[in-house]
Amino acid sequence: NFDDFDPFMREPGVHLRWVRHPHQLGSPAAVILPGTKATLADLSWLRSMGWDRAIKEAAAKGAQIIGVCGGLQMLGITIRDSDGVEAAAGSASAGLGMLQVETSFCRDKETSQAVLQVATEYIDGYEIHAGVSSRDAQTRPFGRVVRRSGRVVDVEDGAISRDGAIWGTYLHGLFHHDGFRRRWLQDLGWDG
Repeated sequence: NFDDFDPFMREPGVHLRWVRHPHQLGSPAAVILPGTKATLADLSWLRSMGWDRAIKEAAAKGAQIIGVCGGLQMLGITIRDSDGVEAAAGSASAGLGMLQVETSFCRDKETSQAVLQVATEYIDGYEIHAGVSSRDAQTRPFGRVVRRSGRVVDVEDGAISRDGAIWGTYLHGLFHHDGFRRRWLQDLGWDG
């Protein structure tokens, strides 16, 4: 789902980099973990490359850490695959532990056009995930899904840390919303 990040390419003064190794990270204003079709395998790869440490070090230096879909799942505490949706039945892994979120994969995949309310903004996008995530009682949702496939719903989405520096959502297309994207970039120090 790399098209989630296309809108950044059009913003003057925004430098978006795809990095494959932690030594390429530098000192970014934000690190975004994209969606994936293989969350557990990609989380294992991430650890084997040392990304877990690099992401936590970036957060400690003040970078915002964002997870979209599978990236949200990775930022959580635990990922379970009891039914073998992505991996062997009964598989589980500790997440990065940066958000108080637990994810369980299920055979029913959520695929829908969706509208997410974040504060006072309504953002059109889509969901495509096989996981269900829950937060602890002290962790706020990132937003609320208010419409799915044309139906009115009221479903909490994602999670945000107490200080707002780490957050994740299941909504793809979030950054295509000009107002949200530009306000977020300004929070990072962009003066576009």
